[in-house]
Amino acid sequence: MRKFRLEASAKADYQAMNAHTKSVFDAYASGVNFPFIENGGSLPIEYRITGLLPERWLPWDGLIAYKVRHIFMGVFEP
Repeated sequence: MRKFRLEASAKADYQAMNAHTKSVFDAYASGVNFPFIENGGSLPIEYRITGLLPERWLPWDGLIAYKVRHIFMGVFEP
């Protein structure tokens, strides 16, 4: 997946957005992060068992998820 440069592409798309659209992606990222980071909420059991911490969701992560979905919607032939 690295060869697709998804993060760089998503960051560029985010930078090209108008202020209103950026604010929507910013608000979504804040909502994803709220229970884990900003609110000091307890982590789900999976994190406590593995000792891992979730990464902070960034505004362009939603764009990366969409791009991955788009890639997997393509035709795969053996």
